[in-house]
Amino acid sequence: MPGRRNRQSLIESDPVTSLKPTLASIFNDAQRTTATHRKLVNATRSLQDACVEREGEDGEEAFTTEFLKCLNKVLPVKKSEPTADRVVKFCVAFIQHIQETGVENQDEDVMDMSEADIETTGMRFADAVMRHLLRGLEAKDKVVRLRCCQVITLAINSLSAIDDDVFEGLRTGLMRRARDKESSVRVQAVVALSRLQGEDDEEGREVVKALKLLLQTDPSAEVRRAVLFNIEQNKGTLPYILERARDQDPINRRCVYSRSMRELGDFRLLRIKDRERILKWGLKDRDLNVRKAAAKMFSSEWIEQANNNLLELLERLDVVNSQVAEDAMQAFFTARPDVVDAIEFNDDFWLNLTAESAFLARTFIDFCHFTEVSSKMEDKLPEVTRLAFYIQRYVNALGEAEELQKPELEFVVEQLLMIALSVDFADEVGRRTMYRLLRDILVIPELPEVITAKVIQVVRKVTDREVDFSQTIIEVISDLHDTVADKEGDGAGDDSFHSAQSDVDGQSPQPQRSRPVLSEEEEEAKLIRQSMINMKCLHIAQCMLENVEGRLQNNTHLVNILNGLIVPSVRSREAPIRESGLHCLGLCSLLDDALAKENLGLFVHCFQKGHEALQIKALSIICDIIMSHGLSVLDDMGVDVLNETLLTALQWSESPEVQAAAVEGVAKLMLSNIVTDPNILKILVVLYFDPSSSENQRLRQCLTYFLPVYCHSLGDNQVRMQQVAFSALHHLCSVYDDLEEGENMVSPMMIAQQLLDWTDPTKLVKVTMQEGQEILPDADVQANMARDALYQIREADKEERKVLCSMLGKLYINERTAAPLLLELQELASDIVEEKVVTDTLAKNALVKFTASLDKLVSTIPQDKLQYDIQAEESSVETAGEEEEGPAPEVPEDSVQDESVMMEDDEEEEL
Repeated sequence: MPGRRNRQSLIESDPVTSLKPTLASIFNDAQRTTATHRKLVNATRSLQDACVEREGEDGEEAFTTEFLKCLNKVLPVKKSEPTADRVVKFCVAFIQHIQETGVENQDEDVMDMSEADIETTGMRFADAVMRHLLRGLEAKDKVVRLRCCQVITLAINSLSAIDDDVFEGLRTGLMRRARDKESSVRVQAVVALSRLQGEDDEEGREVVKALKLLLQTDPSAEVRRAVLFNIEQNKGTLPYILERARDQDPINRRCVYSRSMRELGDFRLLRIKDRERILKWGLKDRDLNVRKAAAKMFSSEWIEQANNNLLELLERLDVVNSQVAEDAMQAFFTARPDVVDAIEFNDDFWLNLTAESAFLARTFIDFCHFTEVSSKMEDKLPEVTRLAFYIQRYVNALGEAEELQKPELEFVVEQLLMIALSVDFADEVGRRTMYRLLRDILVIPELPEVITAKVIQVVRKVTDREVDFSQTIIEVISDLHDTVADKEGDGAGDDSFHSAQSDVDGQSPQPQRSRPVLSEEEEEAKLIRQSMINMKCLHIAQCMLENVEGRLQNNTHLVNILNGLIVPSVRSREAPIRESGLHCLGLCSLLDDALAKENLGLFVHCFQKGHEALQIKALSIICDIIMSHGLSVLDDMGVDVLNETLLTALQWSESPEVQAAAVEGVAKLMLSNIVTDPNILKILVVLYFDPSSSENQRLRQCLTYFLPVYCHSLGDNQVRMQQVAFSALHHLCSVYDDLEEGENMVSPMMIAQQLLDWTDPTKLVKVTMQEGQEILPDADVQANMARDALYQIREADKEERKVLCSMLGKLYINERTAAPLLLELQELASDIVEEKVVTDTLAKNALVKFTASLDKLVSTIPQDKLQYDIQAEESSVETAGEEEEGPAPEVPEDSVQDESVMMEDDEEEEL
């Protein structure tokens, strides 16, 4: 092989003859380092020019052929070899060089050639290389396909022009490689295809369509990332790019925020809905790095694109209806402490509040209140008296505003009330001022419910005791009802509604005055007005009950509200009032177990006979009552009635919302170990996998969290799951066999794997003893599962047997499993093998392997221990039989002590 010194002399003397050793020498030098590539590219170009000058087309063809032979040496080299990567870069650099160089530095004969001829030489060489690589795209060797895609990817940008047939071959070949079974090949094919995308022609649109499909469906995270980085951002592709913020791979999700959104340029190109989604997905992501990337995007890039104006940025988020703006502001203040130090709220700011500025003030105060910078909040907050003035100002403006302005003013008042929840009411003058203002606000009949709830929360904070708080609310309810009655000119009010204040006073009703005769329209308007006030009073009572914790019987004001307002509302003929009263009655039942026991039958009746919304409310009330008071409130009804109600809601309800509410309630009760019925657990397992619940995301999400937490928290829970596992699996196998077209369901094999995971005793929460020794997993749980599986194998069909046999080898069974249970498993498995119940080859092999493992385990157990365990098992069975035959004879009291001593002596002898 010629050295570097005589390489030039060989080129000048006889380039065609010395072509092979010279090119080999160049490629040899190229694989060592990339530093000399520029010099080697020039030498290769000189060699090509010399061949063309000396032999014409034959010399050009000889050079191309020899170059491709050298390139072929690299194509089978595996991806991790750096020398091959250097040679590939050298080849691409040479292709780019011959496309760019002109006619300068050529000898006189070459100078006579036209520029078109020079370009044709480069074009012919590039065309030959591309055609050669196209053949490599169909190679059987995955490394060759990878290297060919790699060279095409790097070289395609430098091609000045190529023939139409080559372009079509590249597009077709790369589209085919984009579906290659090797993900590394698909990555290179995607990068190359991205150079051919475009919206100007049909071919380019087909490429874009293929890239969008890969971005959504490719199983490899690297391929999806390659598409994400290389697909053009336009109106058609942007939704697909934003979808990757929910990608399974955390790196892809992070790249959306750190790269794709930055390349977008201006977030205002996104719709408000898309801004909301991208922020919500990023700031609430389970991966810390994704959350950091989303916070950085919002606090650094978006604020710059909004001219560093925080209020303008909030205007772009629609904070009135936003669900993520608060999280975004908390992330912003955390990432930008300089803004936290510089922000100021002066008097003009408070007097000219908008939705954005009120939201900014409230989120800033919340941030200071819950972090270590709470000292800065005191300087930014107004005095309590001043804050009460601001609240009154905007409440008055709300009452005088037009309909279009009311939503924003409602939001402003709500934010001010939330600020009041963070205020220290140590100032007695300010506290009294705020108390009087809030009491006057509550009497406004047209006050929105959202503001009413916030006002009552502030009233609870202003008042010291629950008794004073409930007294204030009962006075407000009385004043509110009497105000409306005065407007109607009738002091008695509605006969069907009993004022709570009248029960307190205990006065006998006054004789009614003669009422004026009203027209039908006036009578209807009166009834509507009364219904609205009744609903308003019930909502106030509901908000009050949500803010008290003491026992109902210890607070006479709560008892008066119950008897004077809530109970009559439950008996009302108007459905909205009756349902609101039922809600309040449920809240009262949480405060008193006797009331809960008395009205539990009513809630069950409402579930059985009510419509969908009432069923959901009744289920929530029933489950909350059981959670608060336990099963003691079921004395009159019995646990069976509760289980029947829950099973009806889970199994027979046609409403997805009712099913989801039932699942949430049952999950709470089962996690609290209040409900332990295995049938309910079986229904939950079936619901989780059943195709009928595939569209009920609320139900699926609840069960996705509940089932592993329930099974891995207690060993008793795993035993219950083991008891219902195979009956549930058998039912689901039947459902899977009867699937209709268009229905989707996970395979029984995957369901079996999930059941094994839930009953795996090694995944229980680690419990340590007082001595610090870790409790070993229970080896009998999945051994009992093996016994159930062996019994099920005899009755199952062929497909179900495959699933059951595949489970046997994955069960947790070891030498700590009870000896009688091991012997029973050994006998069952041996009988099944001998009787040839299983005919499938794979299932039979799994069963034989399981039987061999049982034989090995039994052989390791000492004979004396085995005999002792068997005798203990037999004695326990005999004892159980004696208990079933009849009660034991009475023992005299004076002989109890002697009998216990005899038992101790017998135990010592046995040991």
